[in-house]
Amino acid sequence: MLITWLLHRENIVSHIYNFTSIVIEPENNLRNQINSKQKVTLLKLLKPHYSVLTTGITTLLHFLVSIIFFLLFSFTLFSQDQTFIVTQSGQKYFIDGVEQAEVRLEHGKTYRFDTSDSSMIIHPFLLSTTSDGDWNGGSSYVTGVTKEGSEGTSGSYTEITVDASLTELYYYCDNHSGMGAAFSFPASIEVTSHSNTLDNDNSGTVNAGD
Repeated sequence: MLITWLLHRENIVSHIYNFTSIVIEPENNLRNQINSKQKVTLLKLLKPHYSVLTTGITTLLHFLVSIIFFLLFSFTLFSQDQTFIVTQSGQKYFIDGVEQAEVRLEHGKTYRFDTSDSSMIIHPFLLSTTSDGDWNGGSSYVTGVTKEGSEGTSGSYTEITVDASLTELYYYCDNHSGMGAAFSFPASIEVTSHSNTLDNDNSGTVNAGD
């Protein structure tokens, strides 16, 4: 009888275990499915925001790099000295291949005129504040001017650092008239002050009653 009772008890325990497994296992599977769906949904929700954030950061970095390169290029471009090649043909100066070119100068900048071409051998390149220099009653301009070597020889040049007060300048040949031309300068802005006082009676004087 005891054996029968034990067997019966063991069967009950086995049924309880099986029932528990049947009930709990689907519940665990359901929880796992819910958690998986929640994770997938969360990833789907976060993915667009992550993409937007990544794109925004990348665009910002590209923009910053572009600005840095632009500033460096601009600084290099505007700070560097400029060199022009001067030649002569038919008793006319050519600057960078342009006959009697009008070169634009800016105050404070340095400009070098390379006069080493063999065509320049008997054509001294000078500067003056008078058109055609000595040939028109003027004289050679030397403020901020450096000359190296003789025209037509290797390494020769005329260099000028433009003085802030300079508003008119020409280049000319010391041996022949009519070879050069004028330099140009940036247009200056003039501010004219006008009085707010009115001469209402057009008398030419301003009265207290006007």
